[in-house]
Parts: sequence; C-alpha cells; structure tokens
Amino acid sequence: MGLRGINKTEANLDHARIVAAVGVSGHDVTYGRRTLEDDMYIIEAEALKALLGERHDVCVLDARRPEEMAAGVIPGAQPIDLYDAMLVGSDKTSVEAYAGAAAAACRAAGVANDARIVVYEASSGIRAARAVWTLIWLGHPQVFILNGGLEAWVAIGGSISAPGNAKAQGSFEAHRRDEVFITANEIAGRLQDGQMRLLDVRGPDEFLGTDEPDCDPRPGRIPCASWLYWRELESQGRFCRDEVVGAVLTTQAITSDQEVVVYCHRGARSAYVWLALRKAGVRVRNYLGSWHEWSRREHLPACVGEPDARLNRRA
Repeated sequence: MGLRGINKTEANLDHARIVAAVGVSGHDVTYGRRTLEDDMYIIEAEALKALLGERHDVCVLDARRPEEMAAGVIPGAQPIDLYDAMLVGSDKTSVEAYAGAAAAACRAAGVANDARIVVYEASSGIRAARAVWTLIWLGHPQVFILNGGLEAWVAIGGSISAPGNAKAQGSFEAHRRDEVFITANEIAGRLQDGQMRLLDVRGPDEFLGTDEPDCDPRPGRIPCASWLYWRELESQGRFCRDEVVGAVLTTQAITSDQEVVVYCHRGARSAYVWLALRKAGVRVRNYLGSWHEWSRREHLPACVGEPDARLNRRA
C-alpha cells in the first residue's frame, strides 16, 4: 500500500488513555532527580493536581499562544514559547546561540533547576512537546508534559484562572544533554552505516515531497528515512497508551537496542514522537533543525516520491 492509503483510522489507533507515567497514591507524590533512563516525562492531570496540593516548587508553563491563554490558564501558569524559534543551523555557533536563547526564555518564565516543571497546552500537542524536549536537552532534571493538556485538567475538575502577573526571573542554568540531540552533519555522515534508523514523522505529502513548503527552498525528505506519521502515537489529544505504541514499533520493526533519529519540519512533531518513544524505552534522538535546516543546505541529498519498500517499512 502506498503512503496515500495509510491514515490514522486504518492504523486502528486505540482511543483509551495512556497508563499514567507518574503514579499517585492518595497524596503521596514523590519526585526525585531523574535520568533519561527513567522515561517519566508524561504526567497525568490527577498527578499534577495532587502535586500542586503537596508542593510549592512546581512551575507550570503554558505553551499556548497568548490569545488562547486569555481564556484561562491553570492557576499560576506562566507563558513559555519554545516553538516559534527555528534552529537555523546545527553548526556549533548556531546551536550554542539557540540553546542560550532557549535557556533565557526558560528563566524569563520563572524556571529554576530545582523546580518541578510541567508544560501543557490545549491537549497533548507539539508546542508543549517541543518545550519539554528542549528543557530535557538543556539538562533540566524534572520536566513533564501534561497528558491531555488543559482539556484533561478541566475534565478532572481542575480550576482555571485569568493569566496572572509574571513570576520573578528564574535561575535556570543549562547543562546540555547532547545525547538526545543530533546535527545535520552527523546524519549525513551516517545515512549508509546501517546503525541508525531515521524516521520522518511529518504528514504524507511532506514525506513524499508533493506538498510545496511555504518557507523551505525545496520539498522532499532525507534519504533512507522511513515514514512514521506522528499522529499514530496520538489519540484524542492524548499520548497513545503503551500497547498501542508497542504495536507501532513492531510495525516499524524498531527495537530498544536500535538508535533512532526522528525529524519533522521544526523539531516539534518529532519532539512529541521522541517523548512517546522514550516512554517505550527506545534510544532516540531528535533532529531539531529538521527539514527547515536540511532543505536549505543545498549539498545535502533529498528525495521525493514513493520510497523503495526495502528502505521504508511503511510503504
């Protein structure tokens, strides 16, 4: 079957909730310093509600646009925008400049290294996912995305309030974890080594190169990339539950011992997939520059059209 014949319905995605990544037992909620191996970057609304009732070191960040926030936020939430800025290049200078600007945006939102950070938007979306992944990359030890977003919060009786005043400047200091990050040059140098699984998580027209991009000089995809539509890991505004993610990984022939690289257009949809795959125990890196960078570097190869079935298990 060609890519045009594959959609979310035919993938038979489960619409049930994901098993809570952070458990709650009464009011006993304990968070310690975590590592990448803990895979606990998704928090349920019930767990957040209990956490807010128990602790005073929780920093809630709203990743929505200002006009959406005007209708109401989780009490105390501060705005954060780690979505709109693009990584223009994955050379050392560009990466350091981007990381510095992102860390400054976190401090402006009141982020501190010893705070518990929870990021949300309307549902489990790509704006919040990019913010969470960025904070992980910058080395924050305790950051979560709210599964189901504000909709899930309201559904359990969580209150909302008008946006409040800005918090005091945070003290966040970045200590990058580049094991979750990858550059264009590293990808280009490893396209034929057989050790890296490259996943394009954009829509089918973007993958095929039939969608003329508004802001990119050329359409197409990175050679050797397989297609995994990011919405196969999303169900009704929530992360799909573990067994659904497992079925997707089986279809893609992805195992926990492989090194997987995900990309999209700006590293946001791929950040969502990164979170889902990390929860499943996959060793995965996010190409933050994604097609926005790759398409601008004329010497880097690109391809369009239906992929060779031998190179793409989704074809």
